[in-house]
Amino acid sequence: RELAGQPALQADMLDLVGDVQVKLGRYEEAAALFERSAGLRRATGGAESPELAATLVRWADSLLDPEVAEPLYREAASIQAEVLGADHEATLRTASHLGRLHFDRGDRERASFELAETLARQRRALGDRHPETMETQDALARVRLAERAFAEAERLFAGVLAEREGRLGELHSTVAEALVNR
Repeated sequence: RELAGQPALQADMLDLVGDVQVKLGRYEEAAALFERSAGLRRATGGAESPELAATLVRWADSLLDPEVAEPLYREAASIQAEVLGADHEATLRTASHLGRLHFDRGDRERASFELAETLARQRRALGDRHPETMETQDALARVRLAERAFAEAERLFAGVLAEREGRLGELHSTVAEALVNR
């Protein structure tokens, strides 16, 4: 009731509660909240806003069905490219999500192409050691491993490991994860 007449704030709060639901593993509840938030943002003239794009990515991330998630990622990426630019960190992050989605559903060829393209763009725009660049490099390494391109997978994993060790120290849990993948 207190947020009546403040749809943007309502959408922000729905996103916040949705994020909490995701952390609790309650994905269906989170998806419903993100869907309501997106509806509010669209209804209040935010159809081309970075806030709507961020909500769409959250919504897609909360879905267990890649067929439903893909159009949300694509819409978010389109908005982000138009409003923020093709090489903005958020646009590139969404492109990486799309690549991982293709890998998760078994389309290695498309995942490989999208992740390699995104990684190249991230390296140019964000730098080789940026955390988003490293996340995409890790995802591409997993694709290369599945493709049995072992030398390239090892090179990519080694780069992720070195960056994480340098940034976080050798005892951090994400360093251990990168070491296991290598």
